[in-house]
Amino acid sequence: NAFERIAGALDNSNSGHLWLTARLGYEFGVAETSIHVGGGSHGSLHKLDSTSPLLVAGASSDLALPDQPRAVDIAPLCFSLLGVESPYPMGASRKLG
Repeated sequence: NAFERIAGALDNSNSGHLWLTARLGYEFGVAETSIHVGGGSHGSLHKLDSTSPLLVAGASSDLALPDQPRAVDIAPLCFSLLGVESPYPMGASRKLG
């Protein structure tokens, strides 16, 4: 969700007062970050830079997976695989701090 990601970036203590996103295929470079020539870029809002595959092997066939898994789904998924109730619901964004 682009709006959640923007809100998270603006709420980050390391974020400045101006926030930009680059056009697909382009990237902004600053001293504190790496450039990923030909690859994804950190912080881009484009779908191709924002999604990644989730592979699960050896799990029960009744394991519930979201249609479009996100990074916030990893912890609840691991809790589920361990048979432990997760403090985080699958797919729910959380604010740190």
